[in-house]
Amino acid sequence: MWQHLMQFLIDLEASIIRTLGTLPTAMRAVQISTALRGKLCQQGKSNGAWPSTIRNAINYRHEFGIWYPYSQKQAFCDTISARMSRWRPSDSLGFDITQGGDDLAIFADICNVLNHLLTATLKDISARAPRCGSSFVDRFPFKLLREREVTI
Repeated sequence: MWQHLMQFLIDLEASIIRTLGTLPTAMRAVQISTALRGKLCQQGKSNGAWPSTIRNAINYRHEFGIWYPYSQKQAFCDTISARMSRWRPSDSLGFDITQGGDDLAIFADICNVLNHLLTATLKDISARAPRCGSSFVDRFPFKLLREREVTI
């Protein structure tokens, strides 16, 4: 999956440049995609599977001190929680992946960017529906977000 995502991002970057040229918004999109690919390939994971490495470290080896008994300080937890909250579609910092940080912060940034890409894709699918507001996207994922009072 990670290899397919990496190739998709490369193809997407080329397509953006080919169709939009060097418009500032196009270059920003390419910059975000390039930064995402860089983060996915950290620590020698040239196939883009670095997030799986972090997930495995958290879930199976209980690293990073986020499982009980917690070893991280409250300030660290608050910082990571704030960074993770940028997943919401309305958050203007959701595409900010260029910030530094430790492995957990970078992992949160990757999740946020992927969420924003997926939400943008769902918005596009919804907009292409024959009748506005009638696609499966509007009836299921967007309905769930609306019920949770998440602005789309």
